[in-house]
Amino acid sequence: MIRGGRHARLWACQALYALGMHRLFEKAFGGLGSILMFHRVTEVAPSHCYWSQKYSVLPGHFVRLIDMLIEWDYNIVSMSEVGRRITGASPSAGRFICLTFDDGYRDNYDVAFSICASRGIPMMVYLTTGFIRRTDPMWWLGLEKIIAENDRLEFPWDGVVRHYPARTPAQKRKAYSAAAGLLVVASRRYRQWVCKELGINYGVSFMELTDTNTLTPKMIRDMHASGLVEFGAHTVSHANLLRLSLSDAHYEIAESRRDLEDLLEDKVRHFAFPYGRADAAGSRELALCRELDFETATTTRIGNLFPGHREWMHALPRLPIGGEYQDNSVAAILLSGTYSALRQRVSRALVTV
Repeated sequence: MIRGGRHARLWACQALYALGMHRLFEKAFGGLGSILMFHRVTEVAPSHCYWSQKYSVLPGHFVRLIDMLIEWDYNIVSMSEVGRRITGASPSAGRFICLTFDDGYRDNYDVAFSICASRGIPMMVYLTTGFIRRTDPMWWLGLEKIIAENDRLEFPWDGVVRHYPARTPAQKRKAYSAAAGLLVVASRRYRQWVCKELGINYGVSFMELTDTNTLTPKMIRDMHASGLVEFGAHTVSHANLLRLSLSDAHYEIAESRRDLEDLLEDKVRHFAFPYGRADAAGSRELALCRELDFETATTTRIGNLFPGHREWMHALPRLPIGGEYQDNSVAAILLSGTYSALRQRVSRALVTV
């Protein structure tokens, strides 16, 4: 069930769409185009309880979304083409869309690639190479499984065991949020240790879950060989780069690209910041991507693309698609810039109050 606040946001988007607000805002706030952010395309019904499903979409919705984009004459392009269009190196032929997928889930191959390949549509997949090489776990999958199957989470942290009740859906959400908030900012080694301890205590294999849900090297090579899929780096361990030392942040970015280039036997030109908010990627991290000569780097900050982004090629915004909002009216409001424009106006009004 969608909680009240989420119901209100969905209804608001549907009402704005019905009133034609997306058409009103599109010319002023639609920009050159948009980068859409997905994680998974899967038959598992999205839930607001867990982070891994936040940007998950059902295959049927993914198809309907693509049909809408085609009907509205969007050009669906690669990330390299996005860079060329922002900088003016490629002539504009109308508004464009780039489909991006984070982390490297197996359904990116089984479902999303199958749909896109059948239509000749390009994709951009950002890979966390530690997941692909099976050196680092998709920790959120193990944490979700433990919380889903138990009424209490005993979480080892900083020399003590933290206890979180997890009997009701609300408690499970709260327990997941608290534990995930700690793991997001943990060092790579400490995060691995916590996952190992949780796995022993609850009989859950974090690496087995990672292996089941992550792309294989063969899948990646097959997608790359199609000519439709670009791959970008997404760090080694899905690190919150802002929390790392300069040398460790440099390693996470540069090593993930080296590892991916070894796998693909091709140059990797694009990067996506894990988590991607201001508390995970700041000026230092943007500078690292420039110094490492990436053509683009994407964030999770919400917005469309404008000519001015040629000065910010390593801090490009995206539009999140999925979760509980499996509705094209939501996508239309995002694409038009209506959501971003109204949010900015509300924020300015609150500041002046």
